[in-house]
Amino acid sequence: MIGYRTRLSLAFTVFGVAAGAAMAAPALQERPPQILRPDVSGPLGNTNNGGTLPTLSSALLSHGHAQGSLGSLQQTEERHGRGGVTHVVYQQSSSDGLAVYKAYVRAAIGADGTVLQIIDHLANVPGGPSKASTINATQALQIAATQLYPGVALQFTATTSQGATSSFDGGTFFYQQPRVTAVAVPMADGSLAQGWLVETWADSTNQLLNTLVGGDGTLLQQISRTASDSYNVFLDSPAAGPQTIVEGAHPGTSPSQKGWLYPEQNTRQFLQGNNVSAFLDSNLNYIRDCCTTPVLGQQDFLYTENLNYQPDYFMNRRVAATNLFYLNNRVHDILYIHGFTETEGNFQDQNFGNWKFGLGQDSVFAVAHAGSYLLFYRDNSSFATPPDGYHPRMNMFLFDDQLFGGGDARVYVSSPSTAIYAYHAAFGPSPWVMPLPPPTGNLSNQTDTQAIGSTATAEMVVATPADGCSAITPGVAGKIAIIDRGTCFFQIKAINAANAGAIGVIIVDNRAESLFQMVGAGNLPVTSPGIPSVLVSQTDGNMLKALVAPKGRLAATLLRDAALDSGTVYHEYGHGLTWRMIGDMWGPIAGAIGEGASDTVAMLINGADVLAAYSAGIPSGVRRYRYSGYPLTYADVHGAEVHNDGEIFAAVMWRLIESFGSARRDDLFDLFVDAMNYTPSSPTYENMRDGQLQAVAHSNHPADRCTIWAAYAQFGIGVGSSAVINPDFSVTTSPSFVKPADCP
Repeated sequence: MIGYRTRLSLAFTVFGVAAGAAMAAPALQERPPQILRPDVSGPLGNTNNGGTLPTLSSALLSHGHAQGSLGSLQQTEERHGRGGVTHVVYQQSSSDGLAVYKAYVRAAIGADGTVLQIIDHLANVPGGPSKASTINATQALQIAATQLYPGVALQFTATTSQGATSSFDGGTFFYQQPRVTAVAVPMADGSLAQGWLVETWADSTNQLLNTLVGGDGTLLQQISRTASDSYNVFLDSPAAGPQTIVEGAHPGTSPSQKGWLYPEQNTRQFLQGNNVSAFLDSNLNYIRDCCTTPVLGQQDFLYTENLNYQPDYFMNRRVAATNLFYLNNRVHDILYIHGFTETEGNFQDQNFGNWKFGLGQDSVFAVAHAGSYLLFYRDNSSFATPPDGYHPRMNMFLFDDQLFGGGDARVYVSSPSTAIYAYHAAFGPSPWVMPLPPPTGNLSNQTDTQAIGSTATAEMVVATPADGCSAITPGVAGKIAIIDRGTCFFQIKAINAANAGAIGVIIVDNRAESLFQMVGAGNLPVTSPGIPSVLVSQTDGNMLKALVAPKGRLAATLLRDAALDSGTVYHEYGHGLTWRMIGDMWGPIAGAIGEGASDTVAMLINGADVLAAYSAGIPSGVRRYRYSGYPLTYADVHGAEVHNDGEIFAAVMWRLIESFGSARRDDLFDLFVDAMNYTPSSPTYENMRDGQLQAVAHSNHPADRCTIWAAYAQFGIGVGSSAVINPDFSVTTSPSFVKPADCP
């Protein structure tokens, strides 16, 4: 989720159970990962002398683990990083075959077999069976659903079962079938108890949630996994320049061995390939809008955006799908080159035999204009990352100035020259059907042709009667009628004004509140009346009434399409990168790092220190400050808002981008991705720093070590820095601006 600086409600992500909530007991075993390295912990062994698992087990035994914790480790991943390093992951299991919840070992092994690092996140539990559950999978799902979706009547029917996982039909409320997996839960008292990991993916919100339900029906934890050919496309965003015709990847070449577009797409009307399927879903019912991307010729998508028209103009809709398809393929290929390949869990339908332990069939489903016909879906974007083998989903919304407290329309006043925020009505011709950008200069000089899609410049007059609920006197003919809210339906007021000859309607709110969309009378056609109507605030409306014969017009700000903004798309894709390569990006610290890392993906590709400037409609983008010269430090991380706290990590990475320079940005990109192999799930800022230090130590550029230390220390993540998560999920940091003694 990209998140914005003034609408924190849209940036909210569920990170766990709030203090005092009913999910508090019994307690899970909380054990931070232990990271073992030869330079600190002593030699960890060589896998050429006895094999990988025995070598790792021996090292873990020598560092305090009991044999019972190691008896049932099962390999689940094998990655091939840079410098000939192999990264392996082993899942801890109970003696009855259940995976121990969030318990794993990850090890880095050099080309000569030397164990370079072990991330130990095993549970300290006996090796025996788990305490039996007193509820079944269906009951666990119902318990989770009751907590997550209060007031929603849901019924579940079991459909399939594979191993420890059962799937359920939950109806149209869910984007995909809920799944429940039996797991062994490590408890704080050192015991193992059978529990249930419930995965639900709500259709309307794109919220993919994992809920851990104890065997006694207690809710233990909740995690959100949602942060959030030829093509005529915008390479960056409309603000950065016109569209450019580019060619897609050719089949048979890595990183897109099948090319971008499946061959059969020359006879179909959807943009679909091995890496991404891009489409529009304006109603957010997850049924692809019909006929939005017909193919021109064979495999050409050469549609031209008209930026003087709204995004839902038919040609602009085609551009949106094409652009989103291009940007997703581009970031897939760039990340592939820098190390996010099949072995690392990237997003592809076919893995071409390149991942021994993984699954395909998980290309990105990229949705443009998500919910664009539903006005509360604005000013955001999201990316939900399910486990391997399931398609992630990217939702790209439209943007308007509601982000900064305004509506989606304007009342432009000629004297004194000003613009007033307004919100268009759900009835009549919307004033934002075909608007031009807001005019400049003296509005009285604007011609009618400059106001396409809005009323012409006209005098604004107060209607009589003021509430407009009965026949309005002819004094509004050819003018814009100002009418008070109250007594009757909004639509009745507008119809009465139209019958009196008005060419537009401004309805003034009768209370101090946020702007909203006026709805119709219910029994009247939504096309009536044939003039546009907007709502303004009580304060602004009273100001209009006080003016002497004011002139102005109704118009709208152009909605901005996030599918055209590469920074927004790359940011969302970055959430998939971290969830797949690092693991859980959950919690006030790891969630913040996930946001900062996603900003970093966009910055490394675009080379810009601002994010989503086009989508937000302001040059400084959606963050509080530009990353160049960023003024905050680790001391400003408090856990209150993940996007704000994530800026600190992104600022470190921007400093590294500056230090490496444009000539070596690819080296930094390699380092950024490879370091995730050395980083534990739910990472801290220090884990990210140390992962990068490990990656550079085993790269071709070990001299970059001090450059990394300098960037982190500049922002307070130097030698000895730390952070703790408090019971109320706030964060307390202990900054350090100190570099190692051998780093100048």
